[in-house]
Amino acid sequence: MNILHTEDYLMKLNYQLKFNHFLYWNGKMKKITAGENWLMDGSFHINCRYLHTKDDFLLAKLSISNLTDQRVPIKVFVESNLNDLKNNYVFVSPKKDVLFLTNEDGLFLASGMINGTSMSQYGVLKKYQYIEKICDGVIPFNPIGTGNVVGLYTLEQLLVPYETTVAYTWTLASKTFSEKELLSRDEQLKVCVKFYSKGR
Repeated sequence: MNILHTEDYLMKLNYQLKFNHFLYWNGKMKKITAGENWLMDGSFHINCRYLHTKDDFLLAKLSISNLTDQRVPIKVFVESNLNDLKNNYVFVSPKKDVLFLTNEDGLFLASGMINGTSMSQYGVLKKYQYIEKICDGVIPFNPIGTGNVVGLYTLEQLLVPYETTVAYTWTLASKTFSEKELLSRDEQLKVCVKFYSKGR
């Protein structure tokens, strides 16, 4: 498996789909970049690595360490959006804990887990308005959207002092628009992630 430490590759993976990670804690939102991150005045250390295996699959691993002597609830916000120039359609599947994004070029799936647990919140919001909508750490539940929109979800956990947890996020693509194929691959990933979470 080729481990990539820079965000430059994300554009090469698939120019259609872009995504970003953010850490939310104590009323503040900070972007997580590839590599080492020291956030919230040194309260958290996050190592974000992108693990690439195929052109239609991107897996990100985030090791998140609480460097404080307090129990802290954290939220990792994951934003996924498609090329602005396309006729885009984004919708949530709450039963499967996934987001689907699609346009005329293909169907995409976005999902993730933290410490073996899947999404906590999800929704679809206008691209250039969503930051102000989630400033309180809550995603307004809007399960469907078209045009220039983003799909959002959170991975949430309560960390004890000096605890390190691991989150995985992924995107999958199907040029044949096969929802069944994507859901099958997503389920396999979730089984693997749960296994690795128990063994870490």
